[in-house]
Amino acid sequence: MQKYIYLDDLRGGKDKGPEDASVFLDVIDIIKHSDANALPELGDLPLTRDNLKKRKRTRRYIGIIQNYANYDVTVPSANSSAALIVPPQGWLEYVVWSPTVHLAGYVDGKQIYQQKIVVQPKKYKYMGKDYDFVAEIKPPAPVKEEVPKTLPSRKKRQVLKG
Repeated sequence: MQKYIYLDDLRGGKDKGPEDASVFLDVIDIIKHSDANALPELGDLPLTRDNLKKRKRTRRYIGIIQNYANYDVTVPSANSSAALIVPPQGWLEYVVWSPTVHLAGYVDGKQIYQQKIVVQPKKYKYMGKDYDFVAEIKPPAPVKEEVPKTLPSRKKRQVLKG
């Protein structure tokens, strides 16, 4: 409320008398002391025809999350506060309501997987069904240690020893 209080309204304004300022302050006091639940939510307000035209229809997109790793991966649900578990070497159907999907996978509370997917309706076939997206969780590649191809010359070995 304090963002919208103008200095002139508070003092009665240039062309207003002091009695106008008291009316304004009385309204502010009523709003401050009223129950916040009594005021309407933005979603409860009526929509104009222009807003109805701009509003996009939501669509359900169904995809597959495949887990090629040898451990369970936990994926937060996009529709609720639940966590879904993708079994090792298994798959899970995943439902989203927007055309872009931000997936994150966790193992023991640590994030091991992240992917942004753009949905392509009915493009992917899996087990006789059409799906809108496929996400693959693969285990991380093993880290290779670098081994020198040649040994240092004798002079360099003596310097390293001594």
